[in-house]
Amino acid sequence: MSRVLKRQLKRDRDTSEDLPERLKGISCSPFSMHESNMALNGLEDRESSGVDNIHPEFVKHVGQTAKTNLLKFFNVVVVTISLLRYILIKLYNNYCVCAL
Repeated sequence: MSRVLKRQLKRDRDTSEDLPERLKGISCSPFSMHESNMALNGLEDRESSGVDNIHPEFVKHVGQTAKTNLLKFFNVVVVTISLLRYILIKLYNNYCVCAL
């Protein structure tokens, strides 16, 4: 494991005695189309592209099907990352308890 991940997991383990209780405050519910449209409308025009070379104007003006697919993609990413983070922390906590 990388040092950064180890530090992050150690910080999470040290600051939380009951991980599931701590995760209850984190919203893992899927984004709605309304939230997605609000985020897209908040993008400023004439900004340079990011590391993905996609300009904000392109994302703002794609069709409804593309916006729906983009929303599905982000919802899958958020749920997957939340689940992986939970699993990693649980594994790390079990490893640390066994190592003692």
